[in-house]
Amino acid sequence: MAKYQGDTVQAKLMLGWDDSEELNSIATDDDGNVKVVHQGVLVTSTPQSASGTYSTIAVGGLEVQALPANPNRVGAEIVNNGNSDMYLGFSSGVTVGSVPSPTGGALLVANGGAWTNPEGYNGPVHLISSGPGTVAAVQEW
Repeated sequence: MAKYQGDTVQAKLMLGWDDSEELNSIATDDDGNVKVVHQGVLVTSTPQSASGTYSTIAVGGLEVQALPANPNRVGAEIVNNGNSDMYLGFSSGVTVGSVPSPTGGALLVANGGAWTNPEGYNGPVHLISSGPGTVAAVQEW
């Protein structure tokens, strides 16, 4: 089934019957996002990032925010391109030598190391370095 609106087409694909004899379907909304319906319930609507950002930031003995909270974040990666170890935390208050914990500790990103965003995390990311001359390459998509 297709519905025409100006120069665009909304399409709906029928997948077939399941044991409950409910019809499954895949459709797009007005913005082009895919929607999957199973037994009359919206299962997923997954908009994807249309663009990405790349930047480098200087990280020293004072904490910096590398990434702000972003509800549209699909993924991110931070690479330590500096001369010192870097500590990464998910809340402010990251200190050199912090111990990893779910309540605001930090993860060590050694010189030359990288941190890749765990799937679904869209909160802020903070960095601090154990010495001068640390540069972080930050990518977000």
